[in-house]
Amino acid sequence: MLHNSFEDVGIPPGYGFKQLLYCPAANVLVVQTQSWSNSWRPERLYFRDIGAPRYTAIGTPTDLVSQEFPVVAISRPLLAYQSNVHTLELDGQGIERHGASWKSVTVFDLKARNELDVIDNQLVRFPGGVSDAWISSLLSFGESGDILHVVAALSRDGRLSFEYQVAELDLKTRVVRPLATLPAVFM
Repeated sequence: MLHNSFEDVGIPPGYGFKQLLYCPAANVLVVQTQSWSNSWRPERLYFRDIGAPRYTAIGTPTDLVSQEFPVVAISRPLLAYQSNVHTLELDGQGIERHGASWKSVTVFDLKARNELDVIDNQLVRFPGGVSDAWISSLLSFGESGDILHVVAALSRDGRLSFEYQVAELDLKTRVVRPLATLPAVFM
């Protein structure tokens, strides 16, 4: 069996495989890539029809914007992913420090091959009483494809403490509805 290099199938040099997703409604594969070397590069997403030989980039993010936490819908030809804006700065000892802040959630139509929606911090509506919040990660699409299950970081005291909640993000109304508090950031 012939094995192609990442470059042979459309993945640029310096990137390697992180995760593979399949969207049955579009008959499309989506690959999430990450830096192959020790130097930081933003995660990128590529897609291809199941029978196509090469992947195509999703969107045109800038050098410091990543495409993370991809999820596909089962019943519709949809991909959603989160974008973060990254910073690389030198601290007082000359050590490079990496930071990131939430930019948006993008919904991409895998059949039409275009962005359907970009929901950023100006458009998303968090619950009342929340003074600061962001989407921390994406978990899955709801059955209809109109809901995204996410992890949301919510603060009621202005950046002093955050609760991480499994929540629903309604893609039509852009309202985040908490479902369950997580006992720690990643659990």
